Formats: sequence, C-alpha cells, structure tokens
Amino acid sequence: MRDIETQPRCRPGGIAVRVRRGLLSSLLLGLFIAACGGSGDTETPQEASKQATARDRASAKASLTQAVWSAPVALPLVPTVAANLPDGKVLLWSAEERFSFGANVGRTYTVTFDPATGTSTERTVTESGHNMFCPGTTNLADGRLLVNGGISSARTSIFDPAANTWTAATDMNIPRGYNANTILADGSVFTLGGSWSGGVGNKHGEVWTAAGGWRRMSGIPIDPMLSADSSRNFGGDSHFWLIPTGHGRVLHAGPGVNMHLLDTRGNGGVQPMGPRGDDQFSVSGTAVMYDIGKVLKVGGSPGYEGFDANANAYVIDVSGGGAAVRKLAPMNYARVFHNSVVLPNGQVIVIGGQTRAAAFTDDRSV
Repeated sequence: MRDIETQPRCRPGGIAVRVRRGLLSSLLLGLFIAACGGSGDTETPQEASKQATARDRASAKASLTQAVWSAPVALPLVPTVAANLPDGKVLLWSAEERFSFGANVGRTYTVTFDPATGTSTERTVTESGHNMFCPGTTNLADGRLLVNGGISSARTSIFDPAANTWTAATDMNIPRGYNANTILADGSVFTLGGSWSGGVGNKHGEVWTAAGGWRRMSGIPIDPMLSADSSRNFGGDSHFWLIPTGHGRVLHAGPGVNMHLLDTRGNGGVQPMGPRGDDQFSVSGTAVMYDIGKVLKVGGSPGYEGFDANANAYVIDVSGGGAAVRKLAPMNYARVFHNSVVLPNGQVIVIGGQTRAAAFTDDRSV
C-alpha cells in the first residue's frame, strides 16, 4: 500500500502545490489560495472569516492521506516468508525451488524487493546450507536477520544486509519447523514449538545468543502449550503467538486457549495465565501488540485444515503483570491464514485469509 498526497492545482497560471501534513500544510495551502485569487485587499471581515474557515477545512482535508492498493507486483518466486530490512527493502524467499518445496538440498531461492523503485533482485542462497522453507524468523537489534529451522530443520542462518552476506550459525539442539520466534530485550532470540519438521513432539524452548549459540531451556517444556489438532499432527505446537513483555518474560498468548507467561532467565520457567476468555483453539490466527502491554488477537480456526474460521477478537492486557482478557465485537469476516499489521498510529489492519482453512488454494478467500 502507498500514501497519496493531495495535489491541488491552480489554472490558469501554472501554479501547482504539493500539500503535506501539519503546519506546512496550512502554510502552503494558504499560499495556494492566495495565488489562485482566494484573497484580496478589498475583502470584508466576513469574507475574511469565510476564507479562513475554508482554509481550515481544506487544510484538514489535505492532512488526510489515502491508502490505496498498488498494481500487483510480479516476483520470480512464490514467497513463503517476508522480512523488512533496515533500508526499507523487503527480503522474501520460497524454498529449494522457486515454485515448489520438499527437498533438503541446502539452498533457498530469495528475492529482495525495493518498494521505492518496484524492482526485484533474485539470489540463490547456498552459503549456509539451509532450505529456509517454513522457519522461525527474527529481525535482530543490529539489523541482521536470523532464520532457524524449516525443511533444514536444525539449521540457523544469519543475513547481514549491510554486507549482503549469508552465514551459517550454530544448529539448534532441537530440529523444528513452523516454530515461533521472538527477540528479547537483551538481543537474544527465543524459539518454541515446530513439529512440522524434524519429527513430531518434544519441541521445547531454546534461546540463541550471538556469543553462545542455542541453549536448551530445561524450565520451558513444550507440554503445557500443546493443543489438540485433529487435522494435522503438527498443528498442536505450531505458529505460536509469543509476545515479549519485558524483563526476560514472554507471553504465550495462543493459539491454544490457555495462556502462559514464560520466563527465559536462567533455565526458564512457565506460569499459567488462564484461558483467553471464551475463545477457541485458533491456529493460524494472529496476535499483535498494538500498544504498550496490549495485544489484539483475531481469527484462526480449531484445526490447521478443513475447519471453518472464527471472527473472534480479544484484547489481552499484560501491562498490569497478568493477562487480563477483554472480548471485542467480532470482525466482519471470519478469517484464518490472514495477516494483522500494526500501523504507526496504533491501529491494526487485518488483510486476507479464508473463511475456511484450506492450504494451497484461494477458495473462500476474504
């Protein structure tokens, strides 16, 4: 999506002013009105007041930016993962093939898309010996990107956008795919779950540090976070919602009904935080922190495939140290496999998904 700036134009006379937001908007718009004959030496106080009111209204209207969809962007592959880079570009990748997946051959097709120019640069990554289809992904504090698991289920790769290099990091202790990652305040990375690859079950917590690699968290077993998914044997520990809450603690908000507070300090710990209101198991739903200590959960389905989605919406407030749940009015559409994006003003835009979970199809899309 892109921002469109209002561009009032005056004809004849050839004056065109690009109006921007804030105080500059008012100043430029005032100049525009004057240049187009909007004020004069002979106007009465009443006319001046009307002109000022019109300027205020026009300025307010000009301050509103409109979001519109761009034309479709053609890519040389089907991306399964996307990551923002510090320079505003977007790194996307598929698997060991551009349009299919399945073999652990140690390569990944990637493309870097530049929204400013609309151009894409393709690159086949073999340096880290990692098929990065369906991994955990984390933007590190220094701008690098950490990718762990996937088809090459034990592997970890790090991309440095400043140097444009991929390097292999230490393998995880527990092979996994569809695992969830979150960065912690000290720059380390916590990962949990992921029975899609590397075998089913026992996908306990691990923490990565740049100095020490991956360390198993003996105090964070996967068992309390498991859910039943009759459609897939990996659905019960995949696509977890992990939200850091400060001081080394992480909220496990779902997709299972029961929430937990995970302490990643030392050997780790798990504290039950109660159910997510009257919600259901919501795999492939979303949970995003839109304000300090406040998490919005929307959508999901009670199984990975072959189940109707829900439209349920809740706010989970962790600002008080607990996990207070407030039920909201549901979304207008039930959704699963959707995306929730936090905007700079704290609003959340929910895009896409299906009303019934079905992989590799656009049937019943929203």
